[in-house]
Amino acid sequence: MGGMTRLRMAGVVGLALVGIVLAGCRGGRAGTPSGTPQTTFGVPLGDFSAHEDRAYRAVLPPEALGPAAHPAQASPRAESNSLVLACNAGNLPSDDHTRGGSGQSWKFDDGSIVEQFAQGYDISAADVVREVQRAVGCNNYRPQDGGRDAGKVTVVRDVPQLQFPGLDASWIFCEVSRRSRCVVLLARGDVVSRLWAAAADRPRAEELVRQAALAAADRLAAV
Repeated sequence: MGGMTRLRMAGVVGLALVGIVLAGCRGGRAGTPSGTPQTTFGVPLGDFSAHEDRAYRAVLPPEALGPAAHPAQASPRAESNSLVLACNAGNLPSDDHTRGGSGQSWKFDDGSIVEQFAQGYDISAADVVREVQRAVGCNNYRPQDGGRDAGKVTVVRDVPQLQFPGLDASWIFCEVSRRSRCVVLLARGDVVSRLWAAAADRPRAEELVRQAALAAADRLAAV
């Protein structure tokens, strides 16, 4: 009898462990990885909910850019995104450390667009921005995905930089093609907030992204 009892107890424990694992696999939030903790470079990744929450709160509210800006939705959407497409940078080492992101976009009557994407990391956000700076090292490129009308894109890094009190790092650069786009990266703690503006010409794109970045920097500093 003692042997049979021990066998039944072992079976119950085994089923309980299976239930825990399966519950963990169902626990992910929309737009973010789910499943049991994984490892990268030998370091446990663990739960990313706190990073994801700070990224969500770093996204501007729909009315933040004024009445001329028409938001795409009433609240930020959960999403996974690449921080940089310039120079066909591709996947970066920091991509292995992402912890969920959220975004919002706005359209203007002249056809200009502003988009914000905030992403949490389990590493320093300032290090991520510096990694992107190194990756965007070309003077021009043709998008591999056929985007931006598949024309040659000129990268402009000689852009007056902005200073944001309370942040750990920031960087702005522009891309000029048939349409122009300017990109701002803001970093604080474990969150990177990326904003880009696309417009008919660079002055308009730069104007829009700077205005958005000022509001986004205040938002990120308060997270």
